Amino acid sequence: MSSAAAGTYSSRAITAPFSCPWNVILSALYSEGGKTYARMYEYQGRSGTAEVRYLRGGARLKEVDLMGNGDKEVPESLSFHPWQIRTFRVVPSK
Repeated sequence: MSSAAAGTYSSRAITAPFSCPWNVILSALYSEGGKTYARMYEYQGRSGTAEVRYLRGGARLKEVDLMGNGDKEVPESLSFHPWQIRTFRVVPSK
């Protein structure tokens, strides 16, 4: 599975579906510049929490803006406000 931009799908990336309410979904999973990103959003106008799981090994999530800037580490349990869009860089464990 290839990304639409540059790069390929990482086998260490997050799984889908997540353990989350029906109102939070994964809208993008892509690789750019050798880094893997995941974008999720809340689409029903109500708060929700998503639990992130991984295919193999472990990884950390770092929240970034839509341009990939930022480095705020976040827990595996992600809270969403109504209509909120969040983008994360997936950092594989070593």
